[in-house]
Amino acid sequence: MSIEKSLESLAESNNALAKAMTYYAGVIEKNAMNVYSIAQGATPPAADPAPAAPEKPTKPAKAKKYADPPPPASDDDGFGDDGLDDTPANLTADQIKAKLIEVKDAYGDKAPALEIIGRFGYNAIPEVQPKDYAAVWKACNAKIAARG
Repeated sequence: MSIEKSLESLAESNNALAKAMTYYAGVIEKNAMNVYSIAQGATPPAADPAPAAPEKPTKPAKAKKYADPPPPASDDDGFGDDGLDDTPANLTADQIKAKLIEVKDAYGDKAPALEIIGRFGYNAIPEVQPKDYAAVWKACNAKIAARG
């Protein structure tokens, strides 16, 4: 870029800056009395009221996503202990993960474990909800027993 073009570009930039400063000086001059009055404690002149924004409807509070699981429903068929109901009380996510890993180890493949959680609508072990822990545990025991 030549020096002439650089100087020309600088002159255009300075002209634009001068124009902006002139505009802002006019705004300040126009509103200086309002600012001064407000600073002195006087009420500012009334402006045109802006339309009030419509109120947004409030949503009800959400319940906890992971509440305590309900007690498991009794699935006693009346024929005595089937040997598969060694379900511990208060199962944890770690226990469910360990039991699903037992299924994987029994079959040498993760597909049977994924099939079990898939029956309950889950795609991965961390997705399993506390409400399904007991049923998943029993399904794992049945799968392991079927393998022998």
